[in-house]
Amino acid sequence: MDRGTISSRIAALREECARLGRELVESGQGLSSGDAFELAGEAQGLANSADALVAVSAAWGARFETRLSGDGPAERVHPLGFVDGMSAVMFCLEAGLTEGVAGRKVVLGAALGERFPRTRDLLVEGAVGTITAQKVVDACAGLD
Repeated sequence: MDRGTISSRIAALREECARLGRELVESGQGLSSGDAFELAGEAQGLANSADALVAVSAAWGARFETRLSGDGPAERVHPLGFVDGMSAVMFCLEAGLTEGVAGRKVVLGAALGERFPRTRDLLVEGAVGTITAQKVVDACAGLD
């Protein structure tokens, strides 16, 4: 799978979500309370999966470390779970997030990829939210 293929698929998903959102804005008044909250729950599962896509992508990007030397920049690739000090800055510039928010997303993705693959998989499936995944990571901080 290459970046172009993934980017095209993301664009198609984003457009479909926007289309659904516009339809709901225009015709949501006919929904019952139960139906509206059920749809909101289903959409939250979609948002959870999208958050996982962000976390996984950020974790893959964070493992690249660039060092400057007399010969110019040298790139070193670390295993999944490593977080380069510049990764939050690089991600915030791409995503339009603050550096703090971007950094938290990068660190979460790295932790899920390295130490918590089952929690990551639940996030990918949309079964849990980012907050729940973060709570797992935080609760296990310092444990081996």
